[in-house]
Amino acid sequence: MLTLLAALTLAGCKAPPPPVTDDTLVTSEVNGVKLVHRHAVAAPGEFTLVNESFRALYAASVMTLPDYGGKVVRYLDNAQTFEVLGRVEHNWLAIAEEPSGQLIGYVPPKAGVENSRYDGHAAQRPAASP
Repeated sequence: MLTLLAALTLAGCKAPPPPVTDDTLVTSEVNGVKLVHRHAVAAPGEFTLVNESFRALYAASVMTLPDYGGKVVRYLDNAQTFEVLGRVEHNWLAIAEEPSGQLIGYVPPKAGVENSRYDGHAAQRPAASP
Protein backbone atom coordinates (compact mmCIF):
# COMPACT_ATOMS: atom_id res chain seq x y z
CA MET A 1 0.00 0.00 0.00
CA LEU A 2 2.83 2.38 0.89
CA THR A 3 4.55 1.56 -2.40
CA LEU A 4 1.38 2.35 -4.34
CA LEU A 5 0.99 5.68 -2.53
CA ALA A 6 4.62 6.60 -3.26
CA ALA A 7 4.22 5.66 -6.93
CA LEU A 8 1.07 7.77 -7.28
CA THR A 9 2.72 10.73 -5.56
CA LEU A 10 5.79 10.61 -7.81
CA ALA A 11 3.67 10.16 -10.93
CA GLY A 12 2.11 13.57 -10.30
CA CYS A 13 5.50 15.32 -10.20
CA LYS A 14 6.61 17.22 -13.28
CA ALA A 15 10.13 18.12 -14.21
CA PRO A 16 10.80 21.82 -13.68
CA PRO A 17 10.67 23.95 -16.82
CA PRO A 18 14.04 24.67 -18.43
CA PRO A 19 15.67 27.87 -17.18
CA VAL A 20 15.08 31.03 -19.22
CA THR A 21 18.25 32.25 -20.95
CA ASP A 22 18.96 35.14 -23.34
CA ASP A 23 18.42 32.71 -26.24
CA THR A 24 15.01 31.45 -25.05
CA LEU A 25 12.36 32.32 -27.65
CA VAL A 26 9.38 34.24 -26.32
CA THR A 27 6.24 35.61 -27.97
CA SER A 28 4.96 39.10 -27.22
CA GLU A 29 1.81 40.76 -28.51
CA VAL A 30 2.04 44.51 -29.16
CA ASN A 31 -0.83 46.47 -30.74
CA GLY A 32 -2.40 43.21 -31.88
CA VAL A 33 0.76 41.92 -33.61
CA LYS A 34 2.53 38.81 -32.29
CA LEU A 35 6.32 39.06 -32.26
CA VAL A 36 8.66 36.12 -31.68
CA HIS A 37 12.04 37.17 -30.29
CA ARG A 38 14.89 36.06 -28.06
CA HIS A 39 14.41 36.80 -24.36
CA ALA A 40 17.43 39.15 -24.55
CA VAL A 41 15.60 41.38 -27.07
CA ALA A 42 12.98 43.49 -25.29
CA ALA A 43 9.46 43.64 -26.69
CA PRO A 44 8.58 47.13 -27.93
CA GLY A 45 6.03 49.25 -26.11
CA GLU A 46 4.48 50.44 -29.38
CA PHE A 47 4.44 48.76 -32.79
CA THR A 48 3.29 49.88 -36.24
CA LEU A 49 3.42 47.15 -38.88
CA VAL A 50 5.71 47.80 -41.90
CA ASN A 51 6.80 44.40 -43.38
CA GLU A 52 9.15 45.79 -46.07
CA SER A 53 12.66 45.09 -47.28
CA PHE A 54 15.13 47.85 -46.44
CA ARG A 55 18.78 48.46 -47.31
CA ALA A 56 21.32 49.59 -44.71
CA LEU A 57 22.75 53.05 -45.38
CA TYR A 58 25.76 52.41 -43.15
CA ALA A 59 27.21 49.70 -40.91
CA ALA A 60 24.61 49.85 -38.13
CA SER A 61 24.46 48.22 -34.70
CA VAL A 62 21.41 46.04 -34.03
CA MET A 63 20.32 46.69 -30.44
CA THR A 64 18.28 44.79 -27.82
CA LEU A 65 16.26 47.95 -27.06
CA PRO A 66 14.88 50.62 -29.40
CA ASP A 67 17.42 53.17 -28.14
CA TYR A 68 21.15 53.51 -27.61
CA GLY A 69 20.88 52.13 -24.05
CA GLY A 70 20.49 48.56 -25.32
CA LYS A 71 23.20 45.99 -25.95
CA VAL A 72 24.55 45.32 -29.44
CA VAL A 73 23.44 41.87 -30.64
CA ARG A 74 24.89 42.04 -34.17
CA TYR A 75 25.74 44.45 -36.96
CA LEU A 76 24.30 45.27 -40.36
CA ASP A 77 26.82 45.76 -43.16
CA ASN A 78 26.62 48.82 -45.39
CA ALA A 79 24.11 48.14 -48.22
CA GLN A 80 22.91 44.91 -46.56
CA THR A 81 19.25 44.04 -47.17
CA PHE A 82 17.16 43.43 -44.05
CA GLU A 83 13.47 43.11 -43.24
CA VAL A 84 11.64 45.76 -41.25
CA LEU A 85 8.81 44.23 -39.26
CA GLY A 86 7.62 47.58 -37.93
CA ARG A 87 8.31 50.97 -36.40
CA VAL A 88 8.53 51.21 -32.62
CA GLU A 89 9.30 53.87 -30.01
CA HIS A 90 11.35 56.86 -31.22
CA ASN A 91 10.69 55.66 -34.82
CA TRP A 92 13.31 52.92 -34.44
CA LEU A 93 12.98 49.96 -36.80
CA ALA A 94 12.17 46.47 -35.48
CA ILE A 95 14.03 44.15 -37.85
CA ALA A 96 14.19 40.51 -38.92
CA GLU A 97 16.35 38.42 -41.26
CA GLU A 98 13.38 37.29 -43.37
CA PRO A 99 9.88 38.65 -44.09
CA SER A 100 7.55 38.21 -41.10
CA GLY A 101 10.42 36.45 -39.32
CA GLN A 102 11.74 36.51 -35.78
CA LEU A 103 12.48 39.96 -34.33
CA ILE A 104 16.28 40.10 -34.02
CA GLY A 105 16.57 43.64 -32.65
CA TYR A 106 16.27 47.34 -33.41
CA VAL A 107 18.15 49.87 -35.54
CA PRO A 108 17.87 53.69 -35.58
CA PRO A 109 15.41 55.16 -38.10
CA LYS A 110 18.16 56.57 -40.36
CA ALA A 111 20.04 53.26 -40.55
CA GLY A 112 18.11 52.13 -43.59
CA VAL A 113 15.78 53.01 -46.41
CA GLU A 114 13.19 51.06 -48.39
CA ASN A 115 14.80 48.90 -51.09
CA SER A 116 12.83 50.70 -53.82
CA ARG A 117 14.25 54.08 -52.74
CA TYR A 118 17.78 52.69 -52.40
CA ASP A 119 17.73 51.02 -55.82
CA GLY A 120 16.16 54.11 -57.42
CA HIS A 121 18.83 56.37 -55.94
CA ALA A 122 21.62 54.06 -57.12
CA ALA A 123 20.15 54.04 -60.66
CA GLN A 124 20.17 57.87 -60.76
CA ARG A 125 23.90 58.15 -60.02
CA PRO A 126 26.06 58.95 -63.04
CA ALA A 127 28.20 56.11 -64.30
CA ALA A 128 31.87 56.21 -63.34
CA SER A 129 34.26 57.28 -66.08
CA PRO A 130 36.64 54.61 -67.34
